[in-house]
Amino acid sequence: QTRVVRIKTTTDIWVAQGANPTAVATTGNGWLMQAGDIEYVRCTPGEKFAFIRDSANGSVSFAECDI
Repeated sequence: QTRVVRIKTTTDIWVAQGANPTAVATTGNGWLMQAGDIEYVRCTPGEKFAFIRDSANGSVSFAECDI
């Protein structure tokens, strides 16, 4: 079961996490990751992540970690 995920982005993105997340460009519903950031995030089995870009095109890399 996944307990930690790694998120890397090449553009500014907003991230939401939860049972049924919706990413929106506000701090009340998630957090902002800036281009080039790498985050390790704890999660519980069954949780989902949603992403939305802040402005420019780019990519997001998302992987489970064995920690």
